[in-house]
Amino acid sequence: MPKIDNSVTERSRNGQPHFQHIGGVFSITISAHDAVPQQLLDRAISRRKDAIFRIETDSFMNKSARKAEVHKKFFLYMEELLHAKREQEYPFQNAAAAQAVVDRVWKYDQVYYGILSYTVMPNHVHLQLDFSVQCPIGWDGISPIKGYRNLAQVIGHIKGGAACDVNNAINRSGKLWRPGYYDRYMRNNAHIGTTFWYFLRNPEKAGLVANWRDHPFTYGTPTFLT
Repeated sequence: MPKIDNSVTERSRNGQPHFQHIGGVFSITISAHDAVPQQLLDRAISRRKDAIFRIETDSFMNKSARKAEVHKKFFLYMEELLHAKREQEYPFQNAAAAQAVVDRVWKYDQVYYGILSYTVMPNHVHLQLDFSVQCPIGWDGISPIKGYRNLAQVIGHIKGGAACDVNNAINRSGKLWRPGYYDRYMRNNAHIGTTFWYFLRNPEKAGLVANWRDHPFTYGTPTFLT
């Protein structure tokens, strides 16, 4: 388990500050341009924002746990929307397109992150990445790290590169990804493990394969948990 530190970088998400721990482990979901109807997505984001605001402004305790539960419910609802059957492109049903995404993810392994797990679904991609590979040995958890690439920058590299790779691989043109992405900071080993197995078993849940090991665009090794 990599050392979890309190140093953060900041970016804006939905007009609100969003802090990303330097050297942290993150789960990330990026989706195809038409994977979720915008109206449903906007409504879910608005409801999550309202729920977080109510937690922040009330006088009850356990705010962190309650906010974590809100984010968990949002994630599960997003999964429902991503797996719903509707008229859409499903670009990664094409094996060459899925492989192009996988190749792009591996391109930055041990450069910006270490890969813990990933799975490429027909219309979205799950990633679990450990950014501690960018932290020097003996880092004090405070000092700036020269050349550090935060999560937002790295996902930009992946999405930008993969868009070109996929379009070239399958003679496709046009927009590939929905703007932005959804991420969660992994708080501890239990959080990492739960997410790890959820991602690996996603193809089983969707009915793509009987066993996740049979899905060619899923990767993960549980040895990091020991």
